[in-house]
Order: sequence, then C-alpha cells, then structure tokens
Amino acid sequence: MTTPTPDLKSWAELLTGPFAALMLAISIIWSMGAYLPKVVDRHFQAVDRMMEEHKADREIYRSNMEQISRQITEISIKLDDRD
Repeated sequence: MTTPTPDLKSWAELLTGPFAALMLAISIIWSMGAYLPKVVDRHFQAVDRMMEEHKADREIYRSNMEQISRQITEISIKLDDRD
C-alpha cells in the first residue's frame, strides 16, 4: 500500500486556504511583536522631550505673568496717587 502523493490542486488549496491565512497572521503578529518595542520606546522618548519643553514654556509663562502683575500693580499705585 502506497501513500497518495498530493497533487498540484491539493498544494494550491493548502497554500491559499485557511492554513495559509493562519501562517500569514502568525508571521505578521510575530514581526509586529519584534518591531513594537522600538516604536513604544520612541514614543516615550518623544513624550519625555515634550514634557521638558513644556516645563521651559511654563517657566516663561510664569515669569511673564509675574512681570504683568508687577506692572499692573505699579499702574494701580500711580493711578491712586493721582487722585
């Protein structure tokens, strides 16, 4: 008794059927899993960089608000002295 050899149609069905879809999905997930940590690390670095930039922006904003507050106080004193 000999085992039957798969013919071309059987191979085509195997390569284009559910098994091939499963292998393709597994390979895509595996390749994304290898690439994902790089993407996440770059994202975290970008967020950290933005936070540092925002700290500088907040310091400039705070100093400008203090300066405006002093100027308003000076103007208020000058107006009170006029009366």
